[in-house]
Amino acid sequence: MVKDRVLNNFQLSEHFKLYEFECPHCEAVKVTPKLIEVLERFRELTGNEPCVITSGYRCYYQNRKVGGARESRHLYGDAVDIRIWRYLERMTFEELARLALEAGFTYVAMEDDHLHADVRPLLPGQKPKIDDLRRKGVYE
Repeated sequence: MVKDRVLNNFQLSEHFKLYEFECPHCEAVKVTPKLIEVLERFRELTGNEPCVITSGYRCYYQNRKVGGARESRHLYGDAVDIRIWRYLERMTFEELARLALEAGFTYVAMEDDHLHADVRPLLPGQKPKIDDLRRKGVYE
């Protein structure tokens, strides 16, 4: 189903439109400028491969519906889930996660079918982090 994109059909940067970040439940959208900047850098580092965003902003209802963390960064507009299958044709999941940190993401989680990446603020002394949340055997 193709929605009539009027309000959120706004170009945020060279490769991203506002509607790519909208909540599937209510179509509200929040996205931080830092997230867009880092996504553009990530795209450059991955050979200009298009980033297919499977989840951007989530309202509280949608976050509960998908089983998101109570304080999910998706609620704040500074997180995305990115479809990863095209990248895995050229690199490992671990290489992709390291590129995400190099691009400027502060937290990256490798999940079974996507890469969660966000630009959460770090506390003094805190370093960017990668978590491997995959079930064993999915990509082995």
